[in-house]
Amino acid sequence: MENGGHQVAMVLIVIMSLWLAWDGVEAGVSCAAVRSSLAPCVGFLLGLKEHPPARCCRGVRSLYAMTKSSRQYRITACSCITSLAASVPSQLKASSVAALPKSCGVRLSYQITPSTNCNRIG
Repeated sequence: MENGGHQVAMVLIVIMSLWLAWDGVEAGVSCAAVRSSLAPCVGFLLGLKEHPPARCCRGVRSLYAMTKSSRQYRITACSCITSLAASVPSQLKASSVAALPKSCGVRLSYQITPSTNCNRIG
């Protein structure tokens, strides 16, 4: 009986491990990854710097690369960005937010604002 309980526990551990691994693949892009990618951009987005720093642009390009393969990833990243922007709208410099992708060599088919409807992006 004790050995049977041990086997059931092992099977459950394997199933949970596979489920967590699958969930991580499905999640693709997280808000934590978005925040981490954009953290070096704060000075530029607040209008404290004239140009985005190299670390910021690396983060922007990395985020773009993470979302390139999946519309759902783009929607998730967009939702995270608009949420972040909406939480501090009066502190962000709108022109810097709008210029960030292009300043870092990334072309988006939509603009990121607190009012962007992320479900409509391609």
